[in-house]
Amino acid sequence: MAGSKKRRRREVQVVEDKSDFPWQTSALTLFTSPPRLQSLQKQNSTDPSHPPSSSAHPTPPSNLSSDEVQKYKKFATKISSNDDFNKMFKDVQTKGQQQFTGYAKKLYKEEDYEKKTGKKLKRQSVPRNILAGMIKKQAGKEEKADRIAREAGIVTAKKKKGERKSYSEASRKDSQQSGPAPNIGFMSGGMFKVKNK
Repeated sequence: MAGSKKRRRREVQVVEDKSDFPWQTSALTLFTSPPRLQSLQKQNSTDPSHPPSSSAHPTPPSNLSSDEVQKYKKFATKISSNDDFNKMFKDVQTKGQQQFTGYAKKLYKEEDYEKKTGKKLKRQSVPRNILAGMIKKQAGKEEKADRIAREAGIVTAKKKKGERKSYSEASRKDSQQSGPAPNIGFMSGGMFKVKNK
């Protein structure tokens, strides 16, 4: 392929960590506040006589009435407390993920990877014989849970026949001998052709 052009690889776009909470960003404008306060906040940020305060509780502008000053202080306190809560939540989340085991740990890693890169983490393929053992063990756990529930007098729904795919040796050999279901299509010259409906 001498004349073919090399395709440029798509750049990976890093997605920002989106929060589950609306107070993730500590911008005053995110919160619903009286329009007068919002306009004064904008005016305050551009006014050189009122430099931005570095403290957690910003000082209210001097041209507010006493009632509006109280609202402003209450509003500023609400935001700073939400920032503290957000930091605390992140700490709890990172410390909590250390307690995960097994599948929960795997799910957390996948979610974390997707948050950081914007791509889904490719799952590692499991060999068929190991997968069959895992499914068998899970089925045993479900059966045990159903038995305990029945003994406790809890009414549970009946499981439909064929709800779970069988991975037994007999069913595998059967599918190898008879091939795919005949109602879908037919084999012709080593190719399975699907019927047009």
